[in-house]
Amino acid sequence: MHKLQGDILNYEVSGTGPVVVLLHGYLSSLRYWDELRAVLEADHTVIAIDLLGFGGSPKPRRMAYDYDDHLAWVQRTLEHCGVQGPVVLAGHSMGALLSLRYASCHPENVRKLLLLNPPLFKDAQEARRELASNLFYRASLYWGGHRVICPFMRLSFMKALMRACMPKRYRGMEQYMFAASLEARSRSLRNVIEAQQSLCDLRKLDLPITLVQGKYERQKYIENLKRLIRKPNWHVLLADTGHHTLVDEPELVAGLLAS
Repeated sequence: MHKLQGDILNYEVSGTGPVVVLLHGYLSSLRYWDELRAVLEADHTVIAIDLLGFGGSPKPRRMAYDYDDHLAWVQRTLEHCGVQGPVVLAGHSMGALLSLRYASCHPENVRKLLLLNPPLFKDAQEARRELASNLFYRASLYWGGHRVICPFMRLSFMKALMRACMPKRYRGMEQYMFAASLEARSRSLRNVIEAQQSLCDLRKLDLPITLVQGKYERQKYIENLKRLIRKPNWHVLLADTGHHTLVDEPELVAGLLAS
């Protein structure tokens, strides 16, 4: 653990060895990686980070929460940690999009990328159309329902109810799903997930990349994955999972990171 400073993100460092940096997804926190960290830290220095506006990180209100904002804070945090030389960078969902853009901007700082369940869209219109096709997402994310839902879901009795109703492997996620600030939720959705250029970012890179998508993900993600022109040092895996491959298949993900 560390003492949080005003210009860096909340992070935790554990283990010794080659450095692995972990970036969580939308409506998540560094706690998402706990089970994986316990496996990796025997042979790796693991740095798990709360993204800007999420978990225990600063939640400034006057931020665009776009790629520049998120990655500037990630970079300052890694510099604060004294990270030297290229690292293995792993991200889940929105964290995979940020990891990909970071590697695209700083290829000298990344040795290998692990992208778990990235929400791949061609453009903002496709992203909004696909995400808004779900009534819950449309009401909570686009109609402003999250302004009411998230404070309500942070109440202790609602967390207990969620925990009781969740499949066992997902229990614990209720502790951080609604901890992000209003600005981080709405602006990260618009300025990261919708504004992505991931297919272009991928084409720029010659780094070793392992990209994992779930068979039961949104069909649009899988369709866009199939459009990629793959490079020899890429490993693309379609796992027998949904959006949370790390939770469903932790041994698989640990093996991919440790290899």
